[in-house]
Amino acid sequence: MRAGSKFSLAIFGLYTLSPFTGLGALAQIISQTPGPEIIGPENLSMEMLGTPQQLRTDQGTMTAKPIALLIAGFDTDMNYVIKPDEIEAGIRAAFSFADTDKSGKLSLIELTDWRRAALGSDNALPGNIAFTPNFSQSISPSSFHDVLKRSIMRFDTDENGNIHRADLLTVEQRSRGRARGPQDEKRTQKGNRPPRGEGGKGGRGRRSN
Repeated sequence: MRAGSKFSLAIFGLYTLSPFTGLGALAQIISQTPGPEIIGPENLSMEMLGTPQQLRTDQGTMTAKPIALLIAGFDTDMNYVIKPDEIEAGIRAAFSFADTDKSGKLSLIELTDWRRAALGSDNALPGNIAFTPNFSQSISPSSFHDVLKRSIMRFDTDENGNIHRADLLTVEQRSRGRARGPQDEKRTQKGNRPPRGEGGKGGRGRRSN
């Protein structure tokens, strides 16, 4: 009898003569087989979550400015579009939060504390000078609203009143080392400057021999 036939009969006998023993052996084999590794959230590494280098595009590295993070928090219905009514409500809530003594106006200390809490840094824009151009010692609700609204609406690239999440991203250009933000999208394309030394209106011409 061939070896293959003997093996087949042995397997057949294992299941027919002792079915429970055969199933037990099969279960033991399955239990000893290593399964796929399941990684919990606490074991996620930075490589799995993504690093700043992985957020690079052909144009540069995508970042979000502090004011953009504040704007994203105005999205109360969580549809990833910040609408005009949400912007207005967000500005009112921001002033109410900043006005800790409920005096109806902000002191410079209250403004600084709000900027540190809402924007994450004393150096984030808009700065204190934007709210107090005349070096006043207090900021009214209307002044706070106008400065913050003006800073927010710079992200409305299509000027329809709504701000999308994509509008909140800024691309740090690697070639020139400057950030390309929403204000750049509103600028019109201008013609290229003529090469240096070839002249042009207002430019230096080529020196004749």
